Amino acid sequence: MIKNMAVAGIGVILLTIGLTWADAPATSPAATAPATTQIGGVTWTDDYDQALIDAKRDGMKVLLDFTGSDWCQPCIALKKNVLTSDAFNAWAKGKIICVELDYPHNVPQSDELKARNKRVLTAYNGNMMAVYPTVIILDSNGKEIGRNNGYNPAAPISPADWIALMEKKMAAK
Repeated sequence: MIKNMAVAGIGVILLTIGLTWADAPATSPAATAPATTQIGGVTWTDDYDQALIDAKRDGMKVLLDFTGSDWCQPCIALKKNVLTSDAFNAWAKGKIICVELDYPHNVPQSDELKARNKRVLTAYNGNMMAVYPTVIILDSNGKEIGRNNGYNPAAPISPADWIALMEKKMAAK
């Protein structure tokens, strides 16, 4: 009798676990949709392909931000001091779609996002990024027209100076 009750109890537990898993929403890493947000009127996305489609349609440029959001202190400082500043937003708004290509150490990412980021990394940098952060500006056809490697948080440049540097690099192409 006790043995039958124990078996029945285990069966109820297993059934409960199975129903809980069956009712849980699908969170397959491959099913994760691209993330897009607006910061100061500037579109930020993690979807390179869609950014190029939108840029071509709207006559805009694309900014690729190769970053390590959870380990790269220069990347974190560039984002905080420049890429989210009012000056950057005013410069980029209506002209640039920004793509964050994140290569974190401890932040989980879907397999699909990792594969997309790896493909873009390979297309513009070979198989390895030499310097983080690297920011690349593309025309609406995906052609590189400006690049800046690195950011020194110990001697940060102002958003206006960073923008001027990128404008100068784009003019030279």
